[in-house]
Amino acid sequence: MSSSTRNAADRLSARDRTTNTALLVSTFAVILNETIINVALPRRMEQFQVSPPAIQRLATAFMLTMSVVIPATGYLLTRFPLRTVFILAMGLFSAGTLLAGLAPGVEVLLMACVVQASGTAIMMPLVMITILDLVPSHRRGTCAGHASTSPWQQTQPFQAQHSLRADLHSRVRWPCAGRHRRPAVNPKRK
Repeated sequence: MSSSTRNAADRLSARDRTTNTALLVSTFAVILNETIINVALPRRMEQFQVSPPAIQRLATAFMLTMSVVIPATGYLLTRFPLRTVFILAMGLFSAGTLLAGLAPGVEVLLMACVVQASGTAIMMPLVMITILDLVPSHRRGTCAGHASTSPWQQTQPFQAQHSLRADLHSRVRWPCAGRHRRPAVNPKRK
C-alpha cells in the first residue's frame, strides 16, 4: 500500500472527527468536574454551615456512584446505541450540574453529586469504546492516550511530586541539608 493510500485510509471521516471532538470536549467537562469536587469542599462547608465529615459525604457519594456506574456502563453500551448513551451521560451530568447550582442545602447537593457522578461515570468507557469503533487499529493507542490524558492531568504528577517533596523536607531532618555542607575549596590545598 502506498503512503498516500495509507494516509487516506488513516483519516477519519468528517462525521467521525466531529463525534470524537464532541466526546473529547464533553469528557473534558466531566473530568474537570470530577477534579474540582474535592477542591470545592471547604467553600461548600462554609456556604452550607456544615462540619467536615458532613461535607466529605459529597466526595464519598461521588466516588461511590462512579464505582457502581462504570461497570454498569458496559451493559448500557451493549443494549443501546452510542448516541443514546452519550445523550444519557450528558443529560445526567447537565441535570446534576443544574441541581447542584440551585441546591438550597447540602442534602440536595448530595443528590446532585450522585446524578453528576452517574453522567461522569458513563463518559470514560463511552469515549474508549467509541475510539475502538472509529479509529484505525494502529492509531488507537495514541487516540486513547489523548482522550485519557488531558492538559490538567499532565501537570498533576509534577504538582504532587513538588508538594510531597516540600512536605517531606519540612517534616524530616535531612542529615546533609544545610548544616553539613563541605566547603567549596579545600583549605589545605592552595
